[in-house]
Amino acid sequence: MLVEQMQGEWLWLLGDDHTFEPDLLLSLLKHNVDVVVPVCARRAPPFLSLLYKDLDIANDVCTVYAWEELALLDGVIPVAGAGSGGMLIRKYVLDALAKPRFENAVTRSGYVVGEDMTVCDKINRAGFTIWADLAQTMGHISPCAIWPVRTDAGWAMDGDFDGKRAQLQAAPVFQHVPTH
Repeated sequence: MLVEQMQGEWLWLLGDDHTFEPDLLLSLLKHNVDVVVPVCARRAPPFLSLLYKDLDIANDVCTVYAWEELALLDGVIPVAGAGSGGMLIRKYVLDALAKPRFENAVTRSGYVVGEDMTVCDKINRAGFTIWADLAQTMGHISPCAIWPVRTDAGWAMDGDFDGKRAQLQAAPVFQHVPTH
């Protein structure tokens, strides 16, 4: 759909490889800001944050927030960029952006960035703020297989995500407790 033909005030960008709680959109709308996103991770190891603290495509700057940094923050914070899955944008922001609004770009060093980073860069250059709601999360669906692995501490879950093996950080370790 062309932005110029939009009837509403908001555009909610959703990736087809995301999952979310039923009230996510209503929670994001409550902030009443120009652009707002939930917290999401990349879909492959090492599962980096998709929230960027620095973003300047023309100058090869694209720095994500580390999970340790985000753990020290709370509420709704301004970010330089974010993945577009779950991105809620006001129509007047889109109207202010140079066309094409969504396009891939190549940095000076030859790194290809996707349309989510280019639209964030354009939003910043147009003088708008992107906000991230740290209380709202969105899942990133990843082809995976998980299986139990015995460790010195007991059992843990290992996973194969996009062909890369990684122990699931959030999985609990199960210990055998003898019963009588």
